[in-house]
Amino acid sequence: MSLLARSSAIFFFVGLAFHLDATIFTVTSTADTGADTLRDALLNAQSGDTINIMPGLGTINIGSTTNTALPILIGVSINGNNNTISGQDTYPIFFAFSGANTIDNLTLMNGKGLGGDGGAGH
Repeated sequence: MSLLARSSAIFFFVGLAFHLDATIFTVTSTADTGADTLRDALLNAQSGDTINIMPGLGTINIGSTTNTALPILIGVSINGNNNTISGQDTYPIFFAFSGANTIDNLTLMNGKGLGGDGGAGH
C-alpha cells in the first residue's frame, strides 16, 4: 500500500469518528419539537458537536407531542446552563444510541425508566 493510500485510509477512519468542523447548536425553545429545540439539535448533531441550552430557558417537557425520549445518536456534549428537562412522569428523558456523551449543568426530573431490552420500567 502506498503512503498516499495509507494516509487516505487513516483520514477516512478519523473522519468517521469526528467531523472536522464541530458545530455548536443553541437551544432557544422549550417546545418538544421544531426549530431551535433540544430534539432538533440532537437529531442534527454529529460526533464532537456541542449543544448549549440558553441560560434561563426553563423546563423542557419532552414527549408531549412525540411520545418518545430525546435521541442522542452519537457522542455529543450538552451544556444545560442550569435548565431542567422533565419526562412528565410518563416518558424516558434520553435514549443514547452510541458514543461517549457528556451532559453538564442540567436537571433531569420525572423521567420514566425503561429497561434496555424492553422492560416495563417498574
